[in-house]
Amino acid sequence: MKKTWKKLTSLILTLTCMLMLLCLPVSAAASAITEEDKASVASTLKSTLEQMGTMSESDLQSFKDSSNFTASFVDAWKSSVDEAGTVVSTGEADITEKEGVLTVKIPVEFEKYSGTMSATFDSNGTTTDTAWSGLTINVNYPMSVLLEQAGMNTLMGICIVFVMLIFLSLIISLFKFVGQTQQTKKAAPAPKVEAPKAPAAAPVVEMAGISDDTEIALVISAAIAAYEEENPGGDGYVVRSIKKVNNRRWKRA
Repeated sequence: MKKTWKKLTSLILTLTCMLMLLCLPVSAAASAITEEDKASVASTLKSTLEQMGTMSESDLQSFKDSSNFTASFVDAWKSSVDEAGTVVSTGEADITEKEGVLTVKIPVEFEKYSGTMSATFDSNGTTTDTAWSGLTINVNYPMSVLLEQAGMNTLMGICIVFVMLIFLSLIISLFKFVGQTQQTKKAAPAPKVEAPKAPAAAPVVEMAGISDDTEIALVISAAIAAYEEENPGGDGYVVRSIKKVNNRRWKRA
């Protein structure tokens, strides 16, 4: 019975928030924005933020699916609650107006930190998405938390750089194995170049039946004949015989 009553209460709160967000733009668009309208806009944001903490997961999902604005509202609320804890209280709203558009900023106290919820309301809008926009919940972190986050980001960046350097060094070290693989491959056999053949020696024509002494006699006879032609007045010479003389001077000739 208690669980059923709790679910019904959450559903009623969800429907109430949705009706407030849907009906407020219509009433505000019908006339100029008054101080009462500004207070109603701030009250709508405050009550919706406070009631979201009592909704179940299914109620939050139903509220989120109702419009784009409520979807951004639920996402911003979940993100801030995860980081700063549940909502404890809300402060006085700061509302500025410009050409029928209200900018609302509401201070919020969470369990761990403080923050600010801001949204924009256009009085000319006729639906939730055309009237409400730009909802954000910013958490004000102390300096210690900011320094811790900065340190973690720096450490993460350094780790990523070192990991990339190690990865690159491993890749470069593998290049030597690629070179060794290429060297072990057998080179294609080079075409054989045949050495040019030496020209065949001119055949030596040997005169059959003629000895070395006869050849010498013929040479000497030819020399004498040439001499007689140059000196026709001289006595004729007749070669009677030719003998081989073992003389060193003859060899020098």
